[in-house]
This record gives sequence, structure tokens and C-alpha cells, in this order.
Amino acid sequence: MLKIISSRSSADNHSHFKYRNTVFIRKVLKTVKGGKNISFCAISYVGNQEGSVGVGYGKARNISDAIDKSFEIATKNVIKVRSRRLHNMNFKFCASEIIIRRKCNTNTKAPTYIIEMLRALGITNVSCKLVGSSNLMNNIFCMFAAIKQSVKIDIMLALRKKYIEQNICKNE
Repeated sequence: MLKIISSRSSADNHSHFKYRNTVFIRKVLKTVKGGKNISFCAISYVGNQEGSVGVGYGKARNISDAIDKSFEIATKNVIKVRSRRLHNMNFKFCASEIIIRRKCNTNTKAPTYIIEMLRALGITNVSCKLVGSSNLMNNIFCMFAAIKQSVKIDIMLALRKKYIEQNICKNE
């Protein structure tokens, strides 16, 4: 069953995001008995530069449909970050590993597609190094998973702080 997505409805769905970008478009050829099937895949992300970012991966027979699908999936995968600074961390996803370090008073140093994702999130002053795979898709999803992990760390630290405050108030 095919899902028909009009360009008007998909533009209305993610119009509230300030930052929209398609990072990667790839042509996929599949050889079948009758010839070759051509399809396209696209990776894109959306963000509001105030702590929200989403990454999407879409596949379709046309380039425009693939881009629309990827934007639609990106709007569904939006995560919100409380603080606009990432923790120092090493994160591994598939064969890709990313090393993130905070830097003071410097510009973001990373590959361009990672810089664009951090811009969409609203984060500056970060240094990233990619180790292992040079696969663009894995690297993008590795960075997105690292941002998700940073959100979990923020929540854990907030809960720990709340727990300590409650116990100190009970003891006094």
C-alpha cells in the first residue's frame, strides 16, 4: 500500500522549525529480472535552534518524495535538550565512534554535517572527532544517539540533585 504525501501538507507539518536541511541523497539501483529499479534515499534533520532536533531517513522512487518522507520522519523523531551544552563523552553506534569535548571560546570543530546538526540544535563551542567508520549515515545517527544519551544524563543528574535536596531537607 502506497502512502501519498503531498508537498503542501508536509510543508505545513514542519513549518514551525527554523532550521531544515537535507544532508544526504543517494541513488539506489536494484537489478531485477525485467531491468533495474531505481529508488532514492535521503537523510535530513530539523531543528528550532533552541534545544530541539530531529533526524529522519526516507526512501522513495522520486527524490522529492524521499526528501518529504525524511522530513516527516525527522519531525516525529524530535528530541528536546534542556541545556545547550553537551557533556564530554565517547559514544559508539555500529562501527562509528564519536568523541565530543566541550571547548570554551572557540568555534565548533567537526565535519560539516555534524556542525549543521549542532547548529539546528543551537549548540556551539564543541569539538567532535569521528573515529572508525566513514559512513555518513552511521556518523549522523551516531551523533543523534549521542545527543539522546546526553538528554538521559541531564535527566539523571536532575533527579540525583532533587533526591539529594529532599534528603538534606528531611535530615535538618
